[in-house]
Amino acid sequence: MTPIQPYQGSIRVQPISKSGPLEAHIETDHLLISSWTEGDLEDCVRLYGDAGAMSKVLNGQTFSRKTVEERLQTSVQRCLNRDPFHRMTVRLKETNQFLGTISAVHSDNPGVCEISGVGLPEFHNRGYGKEASAAVLHGYLPLVKDFNSIGGKPLEKVVGTSRIDNNEANRVMQDAGMNCVRVEPRYEGLRHVYEISVENLGLESLRSKTEVLGPNSIGKMALLGAKIKLFFLVLLQTFKQTWKEMDQQAKNLLACIRLRQITPRT
Repeated sequence: MTPIQPYQGSIRVQPISKSGPLEAHIETDHLLISSWTEGDLEDCVRLYGDAGAMSKVLNGQTFSRKTVEERLQTSVQRCLNRDPFHRMTVRLKETNQFLGTISAVHSDNPGVCEISGVGLPEFHNRGYGKEASAAVLHGYLPLVKDFNSIGGKPLEKVVGTSRIDNNEANRVMQDAGMNCVRVEPRYEGLRHVYEISVENLGLESLRSKTEVLGPNSIGKMALLGAKIKLFFLVLLQTFKQTWKEMDQQAKNLLACIRLRQITPRT
């Protein structure tokens, strides 16, 4: 078990409108968290194009402007459809300065929401990730969990992943009351998988906890198994790439042979 230090500050969620777009507006001691809007595009393009911000996100690659625009449009459309599971910006309450995003979106599994966050490097290790995660998980989601389904099922749990070497992200999810349940290959590396059931959402539940299952609970054999699986995945990917290159070379060679056969001699 891993000792945790849950966020102890205030969380205020504006009442959700009964009609029209479903937009999140959350206030904590230091942050303002709101659903993405068209006006957030340039800030998000800057964030997802920042190599430092993205170094441990997914496969570590930055996003193109087109990718950010597509994600923004998807999130805005979800708000219009009164779907509470979408992306949000995070800003400093005192200055309204943009510092990052936090997302609670549909996963590939019915009834499962996935939470993630990205922050500009200058705001790392200041406790803002813990504050934003607590606000969304334990302030916002308990109020909106029944507004829409995920893959045809009501919300059952929230999951999140982090690279095994991303200590800050691991700490954020632990302090948010999420348990580390396994390690698995994903996005070209090994990641810890965290989850929390819908029954354990809410500030009262969070602040009653003193410990969660941390990465050490996974066990050496499980970690070894994940490493072996990753090795073979990388090997398979390398083989596929090599085979593709060899196939292209063979086609080029065959084209040259055919060209020589049909070219008349002078």
